[in-house]
Amino acid sequence: MIYMCLYTLGMLVITIQVGKRKRANIVTFICAYYLFISVMSIVGERLGLQSIQGIRLWPYVLILFSVSVLLFPYRGRQFDPNKIDYEISDPLLMVVVLCALISNVIKITALFSTARNLISANEWAHNRVALYRGEITVIYSSNRIIQSIVVLGGYFTTASLIVYFYLLTQEKKPFLRISLLVSTIVATFLNAVIYSARGTLFNFLILLFGMYLFFKDGITIELKRKLKLILLLSLSVGTLFAVVVTASRFDSALYGKNSELYSVIRYFGVSPITFSARVPELDRFSFGAYAFDYLLASDFSASAVGVTWGSSFFTYLGWLYMDWGAVGIIIFTILVFLLSNLLVRQSRYNFATIYYFFFFFEFMLQGALVIGRNYIYTLIAFVLQECAFIFLEHTRFGLRRINR
Repeated sequence: MIYMCLYTLGMLVITIQVGKRKRANIVTFICAYYLFISVMSIVGERLGLQSIQGIRLWPYVLILFSVSVLLFPYRGRQFDPNKIDYEISDPLLMVVVLCALISNVIKITALFSTARNLISANEWAHNRVALYRGEITVIYSSNRIIQSIVVLGGYFTTASLIVYFYLLTQEKKPFLRISLLVSTIVATFLNAVIYSARGTLFNFLILLFGMYLFFKDGITIELKRKLKLILLLSLSVGTLFAVVVTASRFDSALYGKNSELYSVIRYFGVSPITFSARVPELDRFSFGAYAFDYLLASDFSASAVGVTWGSSFFTYLGWLYMDWGAVGIIIFTILVFLLSNLLVRQSRYNFATIYYFFFFFEFMLQGALVIGRNYIYTLIAFVLQECAFIFLEHTRFGLRRINR
């Protein structure tokens, strides 16, 4: 218990240090999220919702080291939307928007009926188990080309939201930006319903709020009011969805009359405990077999390396530790810190740089709970998109630099 309290104290110090000199920004919000999770782990332990047997101090120290170093370049920094060099008339941004819109429209059309039936049936636990067992496969279209377009278009969500907020700061193309935002929110919600996944919707809403914090200084007061209303409605629907799914997916006999509340506490508090108590018990490291398993279609077995925590969350550090151990985590942290520090110090930001920032922020938010084994596909998509953005921004085929 003392280790958990020290970890929470350390996360509190990091949160204060990151945000003390400036107004709240997305990085302060990320630190506050990690602090909230640490508090939930203490509350969960005190309520007897999770065991801390075998807990160690050094994994907590490793989390504090990694989080503080990764976020240090952004400490106290308030980003200015006017320092972003891009034009919506350029083909690159329109390609991003069209890919996202097409993907969203197909998703909404394909998933609406199934999602409506799931909501009516309220059988979230059965649906989730069936997905895990492979009894249900989510297919957006019987046409392989359309199916591929939807899957690939889904990787443009973050980039398309950046374009949305840019349009908002410039007060351009109102119909296009509203269509983009509404279709993205609806498609994400339906996808979360199909997978009975609270985390999918929760991570999206956090990212959306984080983007608002990033761009808010460039948004007019009137548009801020409208956007806050949309965010409030989305958060309300997301909260209701989370409560309903929690009530269905978790056994009320286990937690009694407070099953929904206790399940939420355990959901948010389990990741640092798993990383500090269970992950270090691995028999050996996987050396890439874990992270690249889905890509290489290998015969990797989690139990063969000593995994004993099942599907419990274990933070983004657990994802790295499985393959490379503590040394791998330290090397990863230092390399990402150097890259972030280099990019954040630029006097102006191009689209590729902004996209890197938000991919990193999204990774940190998602990684507060867990990074899954199929994350390799997300990484590959990010690298390919970054290479395309950088190429187009530095050639005559892409973006024009703006000298303001």
